Amino acid sequence: MRKTLIIFALFMKIVLYGQATSVNYNSIFSKTPQTSEFERYGNIPVNLFTGGIDLGIPIFSEKGTNVNLSYNSSGFIPSKKSNYVGYNWNLNYGGVISREVNGVADEYNSDGNGIMGFLYLTKNVSMTNQAAYNNGYTYSYPNGAVVNVNGYLTEVRPDKFNFNFCGISGYFYIGNDGNPVISSNTPNLKIKLDRLNYQYSYNGCEPDVSGFTITDGEGNEYYFGDNVENMEISYYLGHHLNPSGAQAQLVTNPSYNISAWYLYKIKFSNKEELKISYKKRPLLYPAQFTFCTRWNTLPLKNQFTNGSQQFYDILLNSNQTNYFYNYSYYVQNGDTYTGSGSGYSIEPPHYIINATKKVYPESMEYLGRFLINFKYSTQTANTTENFNTYLLDSIIVKTPSQPIDKFKFTYDVSNRDYYFLKTITKNNIEKYTLDYSNTGSLPKFSTFGTDYWGYWNGGNETANQIIPTYKINISNGDLSITGTSREPNTGLYGTAQLSKITYPTGGYSTFEYEPHYYSKKVAKNSSTNYLKQLISAEGYVGGARIKKIVSFDGSNSITKEYKYIKDYSSGSSGTASSGILYNDYRMVDFIDGAYQTNQSSSSSKRITENASNIDNKSLSSYNIAYSEVSELENNELKKKYYFSDYSTNPDSLVYKSQQNPYNYTSVNPYNYQKNFGLVYLVKNNERGKLIKEQSYKNGTDLVLQTTNLYGSLKTHPLLASNYVTGADQSVSWVNIYKFYGLPYVLLKSATQKYLSPSTIESSTEYSYGNNVHLNVTLQKDIFPEGKRIETTYKYAFEKSNQKLIDSNRVNIPLEISVTKKKDISDVGKITSRIETIYPDQSNYPTLAAGNLILPLSTKTYDILNSGAAYEEVTYDKYDSKGNLQQYTKDGVPVAIIWGYSDTQPIAKIEGAKITDIQQSLITNIVNASNTDASAAANNDETSFLTTLDVFRKDSSLAGYQITTYTYDPLIGVRSITPPSGIREYYQYDSANRLEKVIDSDKKVLKEFKYNYKN
Repeated sequence: MRKTLIIFALFMKIVLYGQATSVNYNSIFSKTPQTSEFERYGNIPVNLFTGGIDLGIPIFSEKGTNVNLSYNSSGFIPSKKSNYVGYNWNLNYGGVISREVNGVADEYNSDGNGIMGFLYLTKNVSMTNQAAYNNGYTYSYPNGAVVNVNGYLTEVRPDKFNFNFCGISGYFYIGNDGNPVISSNTPNLKIKLDRLNYQYSYNGCEPDVSGFTITDGEGNEYYFGDNVENMEISYYLGHHLNPSGAQAQLVTNPSYNISAWYLYKIKFSNKEELKISYKKRPLLYPAQFTFCTRWNTLPLKNQFTNGSQQFYDILLNSNQTNYFYNYSYYVQNGDTYTGSGSGYSIEPPHYIINATKKVYPESMEYLGRFLINFKYSTQTANTTENFNTYLLDSIIVKTPSQPIDKFKFTYDVSNRDYYFLKTITKNNIEKYTLDYSNTGSLPKFSTFGTDYWGYWNGGNETANQIIPTYKINISNGDLSITGTSREPNTGLYGTAQLSKITYPTGGYSTFEYEPHYYSKKVAKNSSTNYLKQLISAEGYVGGARIKKIVSFDGSNSITKEYKYIKDYSSGSSGTASSGILYNDYRMVDFIDGAYQTNQSSSSSKRITENASNIDNKSLSSYNIAYSEVSELENNELKKKYYFSDYSTNPDSLVYKSQQNPYNYTSVNPYNYQKNFGLVYLVKNNERGKLIKEQSYKNGTDLVLQTTNLYGSLKTHPLLASNYVTGADQSVSWVNIYKFYGLPYVLLKSATQKYLSPSTIESSTEYSYGNNVHLNVTLQKDIFPEGKRIETTYKYAFEKSNQKLIDSNRVNIPLEISVTKKKDISDVGKITSRIETIYPDQSNYPTLAAGNLILPLSTKTYDILNSGAAYEEVTYDKYDSKGNLQQYTKDGVPVAIIWGYSDTQPIAKIEGAKITDIQQSLITNIVNASNTDASAAANNDETSFLTTLDVFRKDSSLAGYQITTYTYDPLIGVRSITPPSGIREYYQYDSANRLEKVIDSDKKVLKEFKYNYKN
């Protein structure tokens, strides 16, 4: 009951007292840095648009699987925990679905003892997305924006689910009809919600497992969650002035939700699988399993034994909330109220307590190809309020039988519990060294000394005013912050920032930062009627932007500087900043009105002050972004970048209001109370697109310009109703919204080359013209002289291939036609037409591929002979893993033999069918390859090469053209022997980089030098 009562009480505060800037403890659920970074990188471009550096360190890349580290240079936020690869570093290895909870979690089931989640509404009220908005639900007055479903109050506000995995990113809502409303630039995704289970509040400290499946447009399936080890869980544990010494309050219904579902399996369309396993917690003892029922105090460390501490983060956030029920007593100078969090406080600053169950990757395995192991070491907490944690110690990359690469990580752990990645060493040879600025004397996580956005400003850790002094006009609602306690400190922007990276070659890059500055901001005030509007304003924002990068290769250095101003030109002193502040700050709410219920009437005058030392938007989004950035190289203008931003792509508001008859009969200030809390569709996915790039010569001469045009495809028939209807309440109004899911795609790219005195122009246009899918159907390439090449693409829908449609392999072009035109008025001439034939409902399964859906042939149409088609290539035989074993081109068969556990081709026999080759010959070389695969890298391959030579010289294969190959798996090819028999060898160094190419006489044909330091 406890969770239900809190949520319902907070909900009723909104109904009774107006805009809920009062603290909502359940909205402060935390996410780990790993999840926040996945969310951040999936939702926004992390580049010069936000003033960030683009720094990544590669670990592994194979079969579409990438593992790397990336750095977030946005600045130092004390409340942000160190990730298991160090502060502000992120390990990119798989993917995640995270979510933003609105109200209660969608799948929350209160069992009738409180508000039910949105999922309950979709399962019990049959309504389309359009009908939900046009006709609306019957809202349960006087309770507000909730619906009575089977006697239960049910919210009408869906959560937002963000996803980022394998190069695919976007977000989705659960629609009113129970189907996902998806927004992604990867077209034709399908998401299964059938494993999103109800969560009840009586399951101890662990939710029921739930999961999702996303299928991409090529038929690959991605599985998330489905096991507690694969899920991140966020807990609210109450609040207190002194959590370390408080008496615990025991609750029967704890408050938590699943904040992220991690990718654990990819089932590829060829039936192969990639599996990601996560580290398992030790067995939880009863005391641990009930830790979330102890509120208002820190969890007891001695209850988390046997290594279980490492799986939880404990977070303390400073907060202050004050209520004044007769603010007129303090009004001064007519309509102005002067307030401060240090005066007239009902509650002094306190700490909100949260916990997060973390997720640690343990292994990635692509059966028969590779295995990646992640090893950790325990780091003992330096402070009493934190738990011990894991830091990534090493990553080991292996074939099924042999280690190939080992990456070793070290950290600086001397700064409270902020851990900084110091070195990454590959195979004891390639070493990256990382240096940071100003990491001494860092504040504690719960410090009061932060700016409006949560960045450190150096204020006193326990005495800095969380709520600064302010003045508010009680007639129109305008707020003026007069105190400086939460202002950004422009001298601390470089705190704990990466300052230098030294590369394995001995070269290095240094990084210099500067504070953010804006010239416009997104505001809501009386002049905008408290609707979002871009206005002129100047100021600093917390955090850092990159100012200068100096790169040295051992001989020469290049200095790049960045100018974040509009209309920059060489030698100019600068004009207005191109920055826009997106997240303005308001910590005061007030209302003056008369209230009517179905039984009585009353009046209310109240001011609410609320502030925290953290802004979650700083963790997973951005506060400021730049529309124009100039790049200088060695003091000379080289490039200008122009990005879409709020001025080109503002947040949208599609809504209508209903009056609550049991609510305020009068309210002041009217526009503030009615409009301030309206919920916009945030268009982060549309901002940060590169809309123009200019290249300069000699610092002044424009030599190349590329412009890009994007669009949302809002008018596409598939997307016209791709929205979910949600609702909330602002004082007397129930506001009903449309939240769209729209891709934002490239429509045109144009290039101008300036070759004085002429300009050469070319462009490419993209059309998305089919009503049943979102793929490019027409590409127009327009050349300087006006000539055009138009390429038409047809997919499974156009070709009526139901088998591909059913497996969602709808992004694969099946037919490509090319038409050349002299100019825009020319009807043109088709110059080529190629079609790839796949199995369909009439011939599946096939002799060539069995139950796999793989190409059977490629047809080319004779454009000069009435369009007659002929088979250019037939794909005659695949193995069970989808490896092509035989194809025929121009009537000549080619057989391919796969070895190394069916992962690499070891022989190509031109002129032979696979059935022409004796099985014993195939078995001999396959077995020899498997033996070679189990040997160490750079082993002596004489035995295997001899076996291949015996194969090549067998009399039954005389007359065939044979090429053979050997490999070191995951490293590269070791030898190639063409039909001539003149073999080339490829040698690798101890870092597994190609070192030499030599011929059969041991003569060096090519040599590569990497010049590693020492």
